[in-house]
Amino acid sequence: MVTGHGEEIVDSQLVGVSDPTKHATVCQNGIVRVWNFDAMHMNAVCEQTYSIRNSSGKVSAIGWTCDNKYLIVGTTTNKLLIYLIQPFKLIKALFIPNETSSNHAKKPSIILKQAPQKSELPIIKVICSSFNGKLCAIGYGRKGYILDLRKGKRQFSLWDLDAIQMRDHISHMYMSKDNLWLCVISEKYETQYFNMAMSENILKPATALPPWTIEWWPKLPLTNWSLQGLYQEGWKEDELNDGDCLIDRSLAASGDKFGIVRLHTYPTLTKQPLFCALHHSTPVTSLFFLKDEHHLVTVNGNDKSIFCWKIEAPALELLHFFVFNKILNSNLLHFLLLLFCSSTKSFQLSYKMIVPITYLINFCQKIYWLLNN
Repeated sequence: MVTGHGEEIVDSQLVGVSDPTKHATVCQNGIVRVWNFDAMHMNAVCEQTYSIRNSSGKVSAIGWTCDNKYLIVGTTTNKLLIYLIQPFKLIKALFIPNETSSNHAKKPSIILKQAPQKSELPIIKVICSSFNGKLCAIGYGRKGYILDLRKGKRQFSLWDLDAIQMRDHISHMYMSKDNLWLCVISEKYETQYFNMAMSENILKPATALPPWTIEWWPKLPLTNWSLQGLYQEGWKEDELNDGDCLIDRSLAASGDKFGIVRLHTYPTLTKQPLFCALHHSTPVTSLFFLKDEHHLVTVNGNDKSIFCWKIEAPALELLHFFVFNKILNSNLLHFLLLLFCSSTKSFQLSYKMIVPITYLINFCQKIYWLLNN
């Protein structure tokens, strides 16, 4: 377990892409710590500490650009702070348009009656840097914005758009590595995809789902079809906080608001986990696999702690058992048939054959079982 923050940890982010063992955490009072996770010795060293000075609200989110040049800081107000990493200094402050104040100017009588309480005012909760470090997706309440960092030299700007509008507050944002797709997820898992055009500063709602071959950054979207088993039976709406996966090792992990960490097979098509642990006293706010693919880091914001988990041989042996048994599972057969059909020329005709073929295989399995028992 790693400790060090004096207040609640509100966000954690990967520090660039050159050294994936480094992650940054930030607490409400604006203290940012950069941790270097030494997986071999099961230790984490705080290599750098930064202090964010903000007089207009507490820190609510951070975003570290992938080129390791800028630190983007979100606050509990509509203020966005941009820091230069080397040397560390504030170079620009931006204010996201406040929808409440603009509506107030148009319809003062209505707003006076329906003005939200202070606790309901939106905050900057999500900051997602693009893989090339040129753009940042900002989640401010129910609305989303794109911060353009391409011009540099303090000429940063927000794209003028109204495309991103969710029913509930935005909780997760992901960008494709080719900067063509944006995925936005709300607190109740409403998911919207957008097409981006960097040359024209345009963001449009997607008319079709992104290709399954898309590489997402910083991780696979939480509501991706291959992670559907992370959401457990009996849950109602917002229990799942975060998830991550190791596609090459067929592993996935999840953390929920009850403080439970689960290890699953990947793709996660069933809800049964390989491993389940309750060591966090309060919700797991974020988690991520380390590059060595043998360790998992979970962050608990409320009790100010960071846990590092080692994935040992028994879990991997159990994984092999589950993979072997899933070959006889109709869900996996459906998945394999879908992959096969997607590679054929007549996709629509082939896809219609998936369900009857699946039922036929299940029927043959039952006949085989009856004849041998």
